[in-house]
Amino acid sequence: MEDKITIKDKEYRLGYNLRVRMIYEKIMGKNIGDDMLTFENIVFFYSVLLAYNKGFTMDLEAFTDILCDDESIYLDFLKWSVEYNKRKEILENTDNADNDDKKKE
Repeated sequence: MEDKITIKDKEYRLGYNLRVRMIYEKIMGKNIGDDMLTFENIVFFYSVLLAYNKGFTMDLEAFTDILCDDESIYLDFLKWSVEYNKRKEILENTDNADNDDKKKE
């Protein structure tokens, strides 16, 4: 799955880093959690777009309106998020296994 999404015929990059967490925390006033509600997920999505796309200037209200008009964009983001977390978990498990092997040597 590509780390991109199309909104209103424009392609945007997706990713997850410290800047995403900072933007989310600034908007929401709390940390990103595992059991986020719909609005929290939308703010997370918005934070990703802000962090990874310098030209992204849409305000949160307009962004929410777009998602309400076309929920498939939100669902595509959720799919990307699940896939991203799976890839991250695989990489972390590989790194941990490599470290365990090195300790045994």
